[in-house]
Amino acid sequence: MSRRDRPSPGKGPKPRAPRATAARRDRELEAGSLAHYEDPAYYAATYAQRLEDVAYYVGLAQRAGGPVLEYGAGNGRIALPIARHGIDVVGIDHSAPMLADLRARLAREPAEVRARVRAVRGDMRRVRLGRRFPLVLATFNTALHLYTRDDVERFLARVREHLAPRGRFVLDLVDELKAAGREVNLARLGEHTVAKTVCRHAVKANDPLGGPELENLVEDLRRCAMPYTCPHGRPTLIEMNYRELEKKFGRVQ
Repeated sequence: MSRRDRPSPGKGPKPRAPRATAARRDRELEAGSLAHYEDPAYYAATYAQRLEDVAYYVGLAQRAGGPVLEYGAGNGRIALPIARHGIDVVGIDHSAPMLADLRARLAREPAEVRARVRAVRGDMRRVRLGRRFPLVLATFNTALHLYTRDDVERFLARVREHLAPRGRFVLDLVDELKAAGREVNLARLGEHTVAKTVCRHAVKANDPLGGPELENLVEDLRRCAMPYTCPHGRPTLIEMNYRELEKKFGRVQ
């Protein structure tokens, strides 16, 4: 190449800045969604009457013949009935409390049922089991914990790795997704689900709180980006002066 053909310093196309590969993660949203699974007893009582999807997934497992891979296995609301019907299940879940409850429930099952269930703690976007399944399930809103396109793509890549040829992948989404139609925003829909969950666990009137609990509550509020309202916009703090406080307790007229 001649001197004339060489680009002059400072001229020519500028190098492109590297594109961000993933959206900024919303840590508060993720923390709020995980809070729903910190109390397995509450979870079990809340969904004890939700039986239609259990029967549906048991039927799918029976037709597939097993083994079954379930993402979001939790404390075994669906995995245990499948195992009781003679089908092996591998359950992946991120929640240590829920998986601990699953193991406690398994301890009360007959030996043949215990042998059919394997619990794996991990991130559904990352766990690689090195085997394939004729049926892969993402049950009861599990997929709504994927908040970015990158999350979804990585999860589906794991599903593809685990799905046997001619296998079937079935996922469950909330009813609001069907109602929202094509214009649905999955991140906003996930936030709506988390907001409902968080408010169920919020401190209510007449709930007894000790000193350490109050201190932790205030400290948690300090760490929030928006500590002044709940996800639905209800205030968490109300300001009043000393005289107004006295009036509330009938100390002054």
